Amino acid sequence: MLAEHIQAFAKDNHHGVLTTFRMSKAAQMSIVTCGPVTNGVGFSSTLDKAKIANLLRDNSCTLLISSPDWRNYIVLEGHATIFCPGLSDPEELRMSLRGIYRSASGKEHPNWEEFDQVMVADKRVAVIVEPEHHYGSV
Repeated sequence: MLAEHIQAFAKDNHHGVLTTFRMSKAAQMSIVTCGPVTNGVGFSSTLDKAKIANLLRDNSCTLLISSPDWRNYIVLEGHATIFCPGLSDPEELRMSLRGIYRSASGKEHPNWEEFDQVMVADKRVAVIVEPEHHYGSV
């Protein structure tokens, strides 16, 4: 479960910078749109992205969530739970993607069946960063 202040900040701020680690241990950074979910902060991506390959190999990661002006931020250090096609229960993946959409956009999708079809066609992955440590200027 996310601490209340993290959840509140992540609910209002969706700009994220994710750091994962390459095989060489070098950092690889990606911009993500994120939002709070029950046990962490989630975002989605496609299966073919480097961040997903990195997380499937080593789920250690850091997620910086920033206000639009970059003055306030929180950094979550922890591990990612990854729901992806072929490795996760399809219903769990579908519901995770829906939950991340709701959280990151702050609204319901106008056509959930169409949303689900696009997620399958795009080979979307749901990622939830579960913090073990956090810091920042909130």
